[in-house]
Amino acid sequence: MLEFYTTYAIYEEGLAHACEPTDNFDKAVDAYAETKDAGYPSFVFSIAIDHGEDSNTHDVTIDAQNRLIDRLNERGQEHPRWLA
Repeated sequence: MLEFYTTYAIYEEGLAHACEPTDNFDKAVDAYAETKDAGYPSFVFSIAIDHGEDSNTHDVTIDAQNRLIDRLNERGQEHPRWLA
């Protein structure tokens, strides 16, 4: 099974963009933080592709927020307002 992550951002009403899928969760978290810092609603999804079987998608935005909180705490950095 292949698993990828993508960040989905809503830039304008009715206009949205999914970032290029990556197999690195931290890269998806970085893209999520960048779009949130820019003031756009954003989400992170995992995409599991099982050859010959059904594929599925899961919202892992909470996991991305938790990873970001852990990274900021490890670095001693303040949390952005949107993360509070």
